[in-house]
Amino acid sequence: GGVNASAKIGVVAASGGKVKWMDTNVTSDSGYIPRMTWAPNSSELLIQKMNRLQNQSEYRLANVKTGKSRVVFIDSDSAYIEMQTNDVGPEGVRWIDKGSRFLVISERDGWRHCYAVTPTTGKAELLTPGDFDLGSIVGIDEAEGTVYFIASPKSAIQRYLYSFSLTGKSSVKRVTPDDLEGTNHYGISPTGKIALYSNSRFGVPPTSGVCSLPDHKQIRILSNNARLKSVLAKENLGDTKFVELKTANGIPMDASLIFPPDFDGSKKYPVFFYVYGEPWGTTVNDSWEGSTYLFHQMLAQRGYIVASIDNRGTPSLKGRAWRKSIYGKLGVVTAEDQVAGLKQLSELPYIDTTRVGIWGWSGGGTMTLQMLFRHPELYHVGIAIASVPEETLYDTIYQERYMGLLKTNFKLYEESSAINYAKNLKGSLLLVHGTGDDNVHYQGVELLINKLHLHNLMEKFILNHLPPGPR
Repeated sequence: GGVNASAKIGVVAASGGKVKWMDTNVTSDSGYIPRMTWAPNSSELLIQKMNRLQNQSEYRLANVKTGKSRVVFIDSDSAYIEMQTNDVGPEGVRWIDKGSRFLVISERDGWRHCYAVTPTTGKAELLTPGDFDLGSIVGIDEAEGTVYFIASPKSAIQRYLYSFSLTGKSSVKRVTPDDLEGTNHYGISPTGKIALYSNSRFGVPPTSGVCSLPDHKQIRILSNNARLKSVLAKENLGDTKFVELKTANGIPMDASLIFPPDFDGSKKYPVFFYVYGEPWGTTVNDSWEGSTYLFHQMLAQRGYIVASIDNRGTPSLKGRAWRKSIYGKLGVVTAEDQVAGLKQLSELPYIDTTRVGIWGWSGGGTMTLQMLFRHPELYHVGIAIASVPEETLYDTIYQERYMGLLKTNFKLYEESSAINYAKNLKGSLLLVHGTGDDNVHYQGVELLINKLHLHNLMEKFILNHLPPGPR
C-alpha cells in the first residue's frame, strides 16, 4: 500500500551527452517497468510496463530520438500477470523473423502458451496450442525456424525439452529421450544446434552432458556425480514415493513421502511436513534436491515419515485456474489444501496423527505459521524460518500481485495474515529469523514474538492472580 520507488528510462550516447527520457508514464505509485530491451532496429526500445495492480502488462516501443512511445501489445488477466523474467529470454522477450515479431508467454486461454506478437499490427499468434503449460523458452534455431521450450504435459513434477516450428510445418513434439525421466535442464547455443543438459530424479544426483539438436544425440558426458552416487549407495536410505492427494473439492495435488529405512507398516510413525505453498516455488519435484533431500533422509533415519504437498497456487504446470485460485486468498486456500492433504494421509494406518510436525523457509515459514495457528488441533510442532507473519509488511510487487491493493482489499489481508491467528497456537513453535534479512524484514517476526509473548504473559498472570475453577 505504500509509495514505491520512482523509476524512469533514459538513453544516452556511449560517448556521453544529453539524456533523452522515454515517456513511459510510470509514476512512483502507478506501476512498474520490469523489463526493457533494444529492438533489433537499434532506434527503439521495447519496454514492458505493468500497472500497480499487476493485472495488465503493456509492451511499448519507444523512439530513442524523440522519447515517444506507443503500445504494441497488451496482456491482461482478471487476477494477476507474472513478470516476463527469464521464461522467454534474459530480456523478457525473444525477437524472431529478423526483428519483425517477438515472442511472449500469456495465460489468456487458460494455459501458459507462447505467442508471436507483430508490433505493426498488435496481432498475437498462438504458437503452442493445447491443454498444457509451457514452462520456459530456452532456445531458438533461427535457420530451421524451431523454438525449444520446457514443459511436462503428463506430470507436473517433471520437466522435458519440447519444440515447435515457427513455420507451422510441425506440431509440438518432445525432444528429450524417454530414458531421461525426471527433471531436465537445458542451456542451448545461439545457433540452436548444441545444448548443455542435466538430468536428475528424486534422490538421484544429476548427470550432465552435451548433445546435438534436434536429435538429442549425446556428444559427451560432462559429469555423472559418480562419487556422490557411490556414497549415497552405502547409506541406509529410506524408500521414497510420489502420491496423489486431493483438495476438499477433488482437485488432484502432488505429494511426496520419504519413509524410514526400517519402515514397518504395522507400526505408527510421526509425520514431518516440508512446505512452501506460495506462488514462487514447488517442493514436490522429481529432481535432485541436494541438502534438503539429505536432511529429510536424516530425519527418516531417526524414525519420521517426511512428507510434502504442493497445494493450489504453487507454480505447477497445471493451468491458470490452478495457479490463480489463490488470488486474494493467499494463506486461506493454501492452508485449506494442506489440511485436506494431511487428512487423507492420516487415513493411512501407519500415520500417527498425534505427532504431526511441519517446517518451511520464507513462504514455507509463513505456511508453517498458518498451519499451527489455523489448525492447532492437527499440527503439533513447527519450525518457521524467515516467515512473513503480517502480509502488509512485505514487498508491494509480491504481496499486491497475489492479494490486490491494500486500500481495497484490507479485509482480505487481515484474513490471510498468519499473525491474526497467533492466539490459537497450542503446539511448539520454533521461530528462526535473521535480524539483517533485507528481503523478509525482521519487524514482522518481532511483531509475532510480541503477540505470542503477550498472550502467554496474560495467561500466566490470570492463572496466578485469579485462581480458576469451582470451589
